[in-house]
Amino acid sequence: MTAPVLTLVPKVEPAPPSATPGRSAHFVLSQLAEADVTDAQRKALIECLVHPTREFRETAEANGLTREQLQDLFFDLFINPRH
Repeated sequence: MTAPVLTLVPKVEPAPPSATPGRSAHFVLSQLAEADVTDAQRKALIECLVHPTREFRETAEANGLTREQLQDLFFDLFINPRH
């Protein structure tokens, strides 16, 4: 009878969450540069990208927007772009 062989696999830290999975930094930056948005909206969008685990509501309120406005902007620019 032989003893089983154990193979130890090093623990890998999970990748940090991405606000726009599958999108390159160039795509995100070009979308932000081309967007016709106010300074407050641009700041809120950047905060969404930097802190992807925060809720839209929290970021929107901090920048004087509604959650619906911010969420619509975010999805229109990054998730379902028109071009």
